[in-house]
Amino acid sequence: WLKKQLGERVQKVQVGDRLVDSPATLVQGEWGMSPMMQRYMKSQTTSSASDSAFAIGSRNQAILEITPSHAVIKQLKNAMETAPDADETEDMVLMLYETAAL
Repeated sequence: WLKKQLGERVQKVQVGDRLVDSPATLVQGEWGMSPMMQRYMKSQTTSSASDSAFAIGSRNQAILEITPSHAVIKQLKNAMETAPDADETEDMVLMLYETAAL
């Protein structure tokens, strides 16, 4: 459900156990580029049709790893079960993603 809500912002969403105090984090896939490398590659391209293909591919590298025991994730799960299409639920998903991206 989270992957569907976030669309192409993440490659996938998975449950992780590396976090204790945070509800979620973004990690790079095994073959993904780091954010610094993405910025470098973007700065090296010229404007052409291949740029848009690179931009779509580079955004799609991160994996959202969530901590199911965290209170925020439990509240999000409850919101998803009671009102999955509510604006508040979608706002919670985006807030979770943007916070993890920090």
